[in-house]
Amino acid sequence: DTHSSLNLGDEDDFNIQKIKSDHTDNSLQFFTNDGEKLRIDSSGRVIIGATSVAPANTYSNNLVVSEASGDAGISIQGNNSNSNYASLYLSDAGAASRAYLEAQLGANGNFTIGCNGTGATRFLVNAAERMRIDSSGRVGIGTNSPGQLLEINGASNPCVLVKDTTNDCISYMFSQDSVATFGSASAHDVVFNVSNGEKARIDTSGRLLVGHTANEGMFYTGSIQVQGTNSSTSAITVKSN
Repeated sequence: DTHSSLNLGDEDDFNIQKIKSDHTDNSLQFFTNDGEKLRIDSSGRVIIGATSVAPANTYSNNLVVSEASGDAGISIQGNNSNSNYASLYLSDAGAASRAYLEAQLGANGNFTIGCNGTGATRFLVNAAERMRIDSSGRVGIGTNSPGQLLEINGASNPCVLVKDTTNDCISYMFSQDSVATFGSASAHDVVFNVSNGEKARIDTSGRLLVGHTANEGMFYTGSIQVQGTNSSTSAITVKSN
């Protein structure tokens, strides 16, 4: 015979539940509602919703969950309390946890992605690394060896852009070949603060304003405008070495 089975049923359907040993491929199959739902193949791999591990990757096919006609997923559920966690730990024979995904359960719980070694945590899109966090907490985008808390590398004008959607005010910083640029990408002034207070600004007409925040008509017509409370605080000093 090519198989042997244990049938579980009733007088209307004698094999509505079944455990089947298939001798042709040495798999063990489990049936419910008169259809196969799970099998363990000859390599010990567990397959739910399919009869083969294909097209899963060979290094991630010990457990395959498949749904050919819709969504597929695995849920991990625990107690509804912040003192409990739902976790997926990735380990080997040398350690109980090399890396992990962990959710604090209950309302407003934390979600943690972590690793316990000094290796980087990498983020890939389209089969290529796009970002990493190294063991010192430095973030690299476009580089695998960030030298600062945030380092962004790119060949096509790498840019950091910040937009306030209230009035669509856009500030940005980018490098373009041999030029480093900081400024506004919208019709808004660029302000320079020191100790959380404004010290200078460049307005939308390109005027440099020091000590005041807006061009004040006929009294201020120059491209560089300095205002202070007395002659010493409103002066421009030019010194030659």
